[in-house]
Amino acid sequence: MVTKIDNFGRVLIPKKIRRKLGFLPGVTVQLEEINNQIILKVNPAPERKIGEDKDLIEISDDFDAPLEDFEDYMS
Repeated sequence: MVTKIDNFGRVLIPKKIRRKLGFLPGVTVQLEEINNQIILKVNPAPERKIGEDKDLIEISDDFDAPLEDFEDYMS
């Protein structure tokens, strides 16, 4: 497969390959140069553990309050 490098040094990876390899927007990648070849690897997403966000999420008693706040903000 042949592709071009743009003026900023970017290379377009075709959609079919991005999907197959998990190259999704926002995913970080690791880039290595070995024997004049570029190796590009997706960094694995960190595994989330049960209870990892404990005490970081607050649940309101009034479930309509955020909606009402948003409606006030939009008006």
